[in-house]
Amino acid sequence: MYTKFNINEMVKVKLTEKGKQIHREEWDRVFGNNPNFTYTPPREDENGYSSWQMWSLMGTFGSHCKIGFDNPFETDILIELKWGK
Repeated sequence: MYTKFNINEMVKVKLTEKGKQIHREEWDRVFGNNPNFTYTPPREDENGYSSWQMWSLMGTFGSHCKIGFDNPFETDILIELKWGK
């Protein structure tokens, strides 16, 4: 059974240390030379999950998701169920 999922929807993942490093490196690459911006790591809930739009998660970490390498996030992804949608 399948259901539709729009990549603009929010998902939750637990970033690994590698994922946190990638996030910081990407921020430094884009904003690092601009003194008007201060780095803020992804906010985690009480269970260690951070929220992302799926397209943003794929754009930030997609090229780092490979079998046999350090994953940027744990492989379980939480997707909010929206009944009646």
